[in-house]
Amino acid sequence: MRIVLAHGVLGFGGLGPLKYFNGVEAHLCGQGHDVATAEVNPIGSVDNRAAKLADFVSRFAQTRSGPVAIFAHSMGGLDARRALARNLSDVRRHVSALVTIGTPHLGSPVANQIEQGDPAALMRFPMLFELKINQAALHDLTTTVATAADTGAQMTDVDGVRYIHVAGDRAGHGSEVFGDIAEFFDVPEPNDGVVTVQSASTRRGTLRETIIWPVDHAGLIGWNFDDLQPVGPERVPNPLADRSHLARYDALVAML
Repeated sequence: MRIVLAHGVLGFGGLGPLKYFNGVEAHLCGQGHDVATAEVNPIGSVDNRAAKLADFVSRFAQTRSGPVAIFAHSMGGLDARRALARNLSDVRRHVSALVTIGTPHLGSPVANQIEQGDPAALMRFPMLFELKINQAALHDLTTTVATAADTGAQMTDVDGVRYIHVAGDRAGHGSEVFGDIAEFFDVPEPNDGVVTVQSASTRRGTLRETIIWPVDHAGLIGWNFDDLQPVGPERVPNPLADRSHLARYDALVAML
């Protein structure tokens, strides 16, 4: 199978040995699949990111035979939906399936509050400060934009493409980090810490083909921030310690 992995906001393809989809590309390639990870502007708008993703998918497909499945995390799912709906770079003719993973189809309440400029939020979670500075991505992740009529017109399903949604439910499983985020921003239950299960599995009030994974937003792509190991006097996350997510990706591939 030919697969393109699409990262979310503040994401990346790879940083040295670290991969955004933690171990997923190497694992699936080891299973005999042809996999590549797209890289788009980590803080760009959906329009900007969708164009880059579509171009990557089309170039990838033109050097292979057979259709491509896109596995897209978080904002990457919005990028892929926009690219397909607009048929950017003639991407429709190459894609047979889109699997969105923790994608805020109805927006995220966390994005709402960051855009409103809550200083306490930025002090508590400084990693979110980049979103506040660079408004393009943040604005497109708000519930207001995600549910707007004109947004919906640009996100219509494409005939011939299978859409599968994966939602994360961190209850009893998620890391302390995402538990703190969900509590601070009062994210409705159930959620993965930043995206509700409803938002990740619903489009325009219609439930789609949905799978629930018992992990938080980072766990959806294989990052476990509670799995710590000693490094000198400190204890830091060991992202490779828990590889249970790889079986979930195998199951996704088996569905297609």
